[in-house]
Amino acid sequence: MATNANTEALGDDPVDIDGNVVAILSSAEEWWRDRQPWLQERGYALRPRCRPNWVPSWRGAVLDVPEDGDTKLLAMPFLRRYNNPQIATVGEAAEFFRQIFEGLQFMHEHRIAHRDCMSENIMMGPKPLYTKMFHPVLQTYNRDRTGRAKHYTWTKRPVKYYLIDFGISRRYTEGEDLSREPLILGADRSIPEFVKYRKTERDPFPTDVYYLGNLIQKEFSEVIIT
Repeated sequence: MATNANTEALGDDPVDIDGNVVAILSSAEEWWRDRQPWLQERGYALRPRCRPNWVPSWRGAVLDVPEDGDTKLLAMPFLRRYNNPQIATVGEAAEFFRQIFEGLQFMHEHRIAHRDCMSENIMMGPKPLYTKMFHPVLQTYNRDRTGRAKHYTWTKRPVKYYLIDFGISRRYTEGEDLSREPLILGADRSIPEFVKYRKTERDPFPTDVYYLGNLIQKEFSEVIIT
């Protein structure tokens, strides 16, 4: 009998309208999967989901685009703005800070500057919060719009946060002179290099750190003060 090892539920796997994790095969699908090799020998084809060792296509993967070696397709889970619903406790905020700091540190250790890591480019994998997923457009409602989308707190069911939008990101080679990097402005136009000094060249890595610090000040510190 074939195994279902590749289709165990992961934290960011999508769910159907009834709240079932779609990576998990139903008993009927398992029945067909276990007979797929026998059917194939006799000329019958089943869809990939019902074949042994099937891996869900939506799980994070970088795909080479045919006939275009310079382009990659990145398959990502369905995400939601990191602060919607709002982070409610100090512990939840601290966990958010930890993840985005570690994420940016990982990028910088691999000499990748994000260059636009501000609020709109930080998302979360919402699946742990919702027993039944929300509508993809009207996100305050459940998927079939019969009522509000109910959710747990981050404290009870922690989530994973994601940096997105790498359109102006860049990976640098070892020994490259970063001080001569042309200034590229993202959505946050308050960086001191531009506002105070009007520099047209600057090291992008400290600017990434500024972006995150400014996000915390604007969306956490100032909110608490007011």
